[in-house]
Amino acid sequence: MLDRDGVASIAPGLERDYPIGLYTETDGRAEPQKAVPAITAYARRLGVTVLENCAVRAVERTDGAISGVVTERGRIAAPKVVLAGGAWSSLFCRSLGLRLPQLKVIVSMQRTEALANGPDAAIWVPGICSRLRDDGGYTIENGGKYVADIVPDSFRFLLDYLPTVRRESKAMSLRLGRRFFIELGYLKPQGADGISPFEKERILDPLPDSAVMAAVPRLMAEQMPVFSGLAIAEQWGGCVDVTPDAIPVISPVEQLPGFFLSTGYSGHGFGLGTGAARLTADLVSGRAPVVDPHDFRFSLQREGQGCIWNSGLAGIALTRPTLIAHAPGF
Repeated sequence: MLDRDGVASIAPGLERDYPIGLYTETDGRAEPQKAVPAITAYARRLGVTVLENCAVRAVERTDGAISGVVTERGRIAAPKVVLAGGAWSSLFCRSLGLRLPQLKVIVSMQRTEALANGPDAAIWVPGICSRLRDDGGYTIENGGKYVADIVPDSFRFLLDYLPTVRRESKAMSLRLGRRFFIELGYLKPQGADGISPFEKERILDPLPDSAVMAAVPRLMAEQMPVFSGLAIAEQWGGCVDVTPDAIPVISPVEQLPGFFLSTGYSGHGFGLGTGAARLTADLVSGRAPVVDPHDFRFSLQREGQGCIWNSGLAGIALTRPTLIAHAPGF
């Protein structure tokens, strides 16, 4: 925990006076665009088969337990299956008769050109987030603004998300449009022989929110003058799989022996990925879990809410030396 002087020493040049901050010196850093292909290549060297552009249409069951999956390229026998489908997980669970409260929100991001003399630590202050990239630029976003499309599942899970909607009303923009009708068409059962929604729309690639994106460079410059004249190289939007309590589900499913969930990371999937993957593997293999899995159990969706920060999972995550500064009353 930092006082006013500590915040200023970690992020010199902050225009606003932040009397308190949290700094995590031991965090690390990685580039998603480089890390994910590298992890995949390493897994293949270990003998893992990775099938790209190959949707799973259905899960097969024998005597009530998992026996395999049916993909668009054929059947794969498997006594254990992990669904780590991100924003698609809830829809897939529906086909199995499982209720998984999970919705999507759209977060808008930008990448800047290289900037000299900018802050080294990742910074979160009200309104903006910034992270230094290997190319000398920054990945930036408005850390408190996102869009939530109204879809059929918005009504299905309305009671689950009402507390979140009330709490996040200032940050969240609700939008009713074409997405509602697209997902309405996904509710019709397809079967193992039909074309699945995961083939009709292989990649969720939403447009970024132009209003949010236009404001971020200005907000950055207001916070730190070194960001004045920031040149934007790229911008994009992404779908985040959000659970009602923003805590992932990493768990076996008792109703379907051999079926496991690892989903609902609520925007923290890359940072928590190393620890979450270890916990998932422990549960599937029957090893002693690396952390207590109690707070991530699937049944929690009916019982109440847990707390990821008391679980230990965040302690083995991969993020970035980070400063979080708070204004009075925040």
